[in-house]
Amino acid sequence: MRGNLRVQKIWLRVLGAKGPGVVPRIERVEEGHYAVVCEAAGRGECWGAGERADFDAVKPLIPHFSRTRAVYLNRRGAYGLSGTDGWQDWAGPLGEQVSGGGRHAFAIVDTEIFAREVSALLRASGWKVERVQDNLRVSDGRYSECVNLLRAIVQMVLARSTFAEAARWLRSQLAARFRRDAQLFARFQCEPGNMNLEAIHD
Repeated sequence: MRGNLRVQKIWLRVLGAKGPGVVPRIERVEEGHYAVVCEAAGRGECWGAGERADFDAVKPLIPHFSRTRAVYLNRRGAYGLSGTDGWQDWAGPLGEQVSGGGRHAFAIVDTEIFAREVSALLRASGWKVERVQDNLRVSDGRYSECVNLLRAIVQMVLARSTFAEAARWLRSQLAARFRRDAQLFARFQCEPGNMNLEAIHD
């Protein structure tokens, strides 16, 4: 998933903003997608306690907070993604306080809006889409694949992308999976010893 320069500029503004330490700095990336920076001073060393304090601070300021998820910029490994926390490369000196634990930088994403945006694009591609909890089951008419929405949200935030860009990326990933499924099915049919059901019905 490619980074979006506008989203990156929003993050840099929020990271560089000055203001009272007790007030979260929030900027809207798009509907249901917010960049947030909170001061961590005096909140203790435990991530869990820090996260609870972050959420308490932003909850009154974010619409439909109960259906959102938070993604921290410097916790790539905690989300089960490989690679380094590349955000430090583009954040530069503005990310030093986050690296040192003095600030928490995270995105708040409305999962319902994200799912709706992704589903609309996939349906426009002619695929059937069904919501199953935090996943989408997508079918091209022959094969079905699953999209983990929460994982996709994490990948979008860490890539500095928008909902539309994440949806297009997921569409390309699914198209590749459907092609692979078709190739595996064709290979299975052609391998010696496999029963050709069409021949039986002829």
